[in-house]
Amino acid sequence: MMKIAVIHSLKGGRYASYLGSFIGKNVDVLSWRECLVLLNSDSLPEWDLVHVRFGGLGTSMQVIKALAIEGYTLVNQPFTVEHATNKYLGIKLARKKGILTPKTYLVDPRFDIPVVDLPVIAKPLMSSEGKDVFIVNRTEEFENLPFSQPYILQEVVDFTRLVRAVVVGEEVIDAAYDSPTDGFRARVCMNPLVKKVEVTEELKEFSIKVAEAFRGEILVVDAFLTKDGLVFNEVNNACNLYPMQQVTGVNHAKIIAEYLLRRGKK
Repeated sequence: MMKIAVIHSLKGGRYASYLGSFIGKNVDVLSWRECLVLLNSDSLPEWDLVHVRFGGLGTSMQVIKALAIEGYTLVNQPFTVEHATNKYLGIKLARKKGILTPKTYLVDPRFDIPVVDLPVIAKPLMSSEGKDVFIVNRTEEFENLPFSQPYILQEVVDFTRLVRAVVVGEEVIDAAYDSPTDGFRARVCMNPLVKKVEVTEELKEFSIKVAEAFRGEILVVDAFLTKDGLVFNEVNNACNLYPMQQVTGVNHAKIIAEYLLRRGKK
């Protein structure tokens, strides 16, 4: 009988358990830290499929790579998770695949700031649910940024909406958006105020192209809607989608579970 593991972030147990409830009895739901304990043991679980619902730039990323080395079938693969987690690498990958992206710079706070046109947006290298995003208008403001780890600088995109599309397999199952405040700040992750938006042919083609570039099976794609069309913002390997479900009426967890059950039979 097929056995599926749903491995989540340290704080993502609630949504992972919700997803697991649609898979049935033959599912293990555990955090990546619990998974690390198993990987360090002498006997490994017999899982037919592992759904990775976490990212990371450190130990957690090594857990994903170790699972791949052990031969588990992963959704998503280490390549996908790493490029979704590291927003600089994600931008580089998207641009390489011909997807329109903002001009983006990698910054190490130990060294000089690269020469950039101001104003510019400063963001963490790893997603922070729309938090810790700053606009820098003057050179002296760089000194006030709170980053002690590498971060990115990004050109300011003139957008009317930040659109989030959920890709499962080769389908875009729904989408939602938030409008910018302060001219640059918008948030779709865990935002109860997001609004449902139609999945247009443009949004579908854009999202599937992004998913193919990242080699992802289950991805959350965020894009800026501008007067010139969609501009890539970032992708996420997994998110808590409760708020989005409330406004779109689409049960993401159920659809993802059904996909995993089909995928596990291949």
